Amino acid sequence: MYILSTEYKNAKLRKFLLVIIRDFKTEEIIMLENYYLGTTITINLPKSQYNGYVVDCTYKYVKDMNKYSLTMWLRDTEIDDRLQICSQKVNTQYITSTRENIKKDICAIVEQAANSSYFDKAIETYEYTQKCFERGNAEFERERSKS
Repeated sequence: MYILSTEYKNAKLRKFLLVIIRDFKTEEIIMLENYYLGTTITINLPKSQYNGYVVDCTYKYVKDMNKYSLTMWLRDTEIDDRLQICSQKVNTQYITSTRENIKKDICAIVEQAANSSYFDKAIETYEYTQKCFERGNAEFERERSKS
C-alpha cells in the first residue's frame, strides 16, 4: 500500500485529514478519515495513594472560546488495553492557559485532584467493574469447560 494523496477538509468544527491509500494487490483505493481529537499526555498518579494508576489527559485548543478543552481518563497500568472497561472517563473541562504552559497547568490540575482524593470514586467504580467482569468471565469459563 502507498499513500496517493492527502488533503485537508473542514467539516463544521472538526478538521480531519483525508488519506487516500492504494492497495497494490487489489488495486483498490481506500479513503481513511482521521479526526484530530487533541494532544494526549500521561501523568503518573502518586504511588503512595494510587499505585498502578495514571491519568491520560487529552487537550485541544478551542479557538472560539480561547480556552483548552481538557478530558481526563483514568487508566490502570496493569491492563494493556484502552477499552472503555479499563478506562474511566473522569471529566471534561475548559481551562485558560497558553501553549507554553498548558502541560504544566494540566499537571497542576491532576496533582490538585489527586491531593483532594478526586479520583477515589472513579477508581472504586473501575475496580468494582473489573471484579464483575472477572466473576462473569469465570462463570463463562466454567460453563465452557462443562461442555
